[in-house]
Order: sequence, then structure tokens, then C-alpha cells
Amino acid sequence: MFKKIVVLSMLLVFVLSLSTLPSFAANGTITTQKTPFDRALKSGKPVIVKLGADWCPACREMKPNLEAAAKELGDKAVVLDLDIDKYRNLASVYKINLIPTTLFYNKNGKFVEKKVGLLSKKELLDTLKKISK
Repeated sequence: MFKKIVVLSMLLVFVLSLSTLPSFAANGTITTQKTPFDRALKSGKPVIVKLGADWCPACREMKPNLEAAAKELGDKAVVLDLDIDKYRNLASVYKINLIPTTLFYNKNGKFVEKKVGLLSKKELLDTLKKISK
């Protein structure tokens, strides 16, 4: 059953990524004008972006971990939980084949790391700490 869900998730993400072409700024970052993603990258803080979907069981399971990390971080970082169906360009740009996928950006808005799969609060905070050095 789990393999079937993963395969279906991969297929859907692949199909969705074909329907949208990414847009790049001159510095190589993605432009998504006036979106929470765009504002987060310009915040001057490290950013955690979880890409998932409501229909994804692992994404739903990870949501409390992301919320707990966001609460602990307070205003030290920006934490986003984005629906892959609404942000298809990210799936294409970052070659996302499985969800949940979590993207980490430094305080300058530069992409630093991508992690695939369910992450605990500790893994989220440890990765953010690692990229903030």
C-alpha cells in the first residue's frame, strides 16, 4: 500500500512539473512574485520550505513537526508549508519526485539543502543550525 502511494505521488509530481516552466532571477533564485515564498527569501532570515500536499499521508504526518519547529524558532527563521499543487514551478526547479520534500535556504535567500521524506522536529532544527553557520 505504501509503495503504491509513493509511486502515485511521484507520478503526480512529475506530471505537475511538466505543466509549469520555472522562472529565474539573474542571481539564479526562483522568482515567484509577491508570494509567501518570495517574501520569505527576502526576509533576511534562514528559511525552511516543506513542499507537500493534503492528500499525502507523510506530508500530513510531518505537519506537527514543522509547526513545532516554527514555534521553537519564533522570529529567528521563516517556516513555510507549501502545497505542491499550487507551487508547481518549485517541483520543476528542484527536481522534486517525492513528497514531502523540504528545502532549506540561508539568510541571504540562497538555496542550501534539500531533504526528501518525513523529517522530525529535531532533524529540521539540526539542518537549519547546520546551514546557518
